Amino acid sequence: MSMENELNTQPIIDMAINVGKKVFIPRVSKKDLLWFDYSKNRLSKSNFGILEPNQEVNFAHNLNEIDLMIVPGVAFTPDNYRVGYGAGFFDRVLSEYSKDTISLVLPPQLIDNFSRKQWDMPVKNMLT
Repeated sequence: MSMENELNTQPIIDMAINVGKKVFIPRVSKKDLLWFDYSKNRLSKSNFGILEPNQEVNFAHNLNEIDLMIVPGVAFTPDNYRVGYGAGFFDRVLSEYSKDTISLVLPPQLIDNFSRKQWDMPVKNMLT
């Protein structure tokens, strides 16, 4: 689910569901992201102001069930590295996830470079 300053992902979610795709969205749980079936009726605003699933933990899906991940970020470099929101949730996921990843980048989010840390992980594709 997109945040207010990001490209709106709701039309992408709606289209994917309309063509029969499963859509999973994450929820923060301690230091991890858990992945749940998207359901408009099962969303609550998190402390970060983002809509997250409010389902029980035992309904979470495994990361390997996801074929394509849309990865958020604050800023992006030409070589597909991203500046996140500071907690490292997606960097940890990207270090374990080997399938396709994409970030939807608005022109003001493009930067030349930033001081990368060893745990910073790039996405495979960016769409600007």
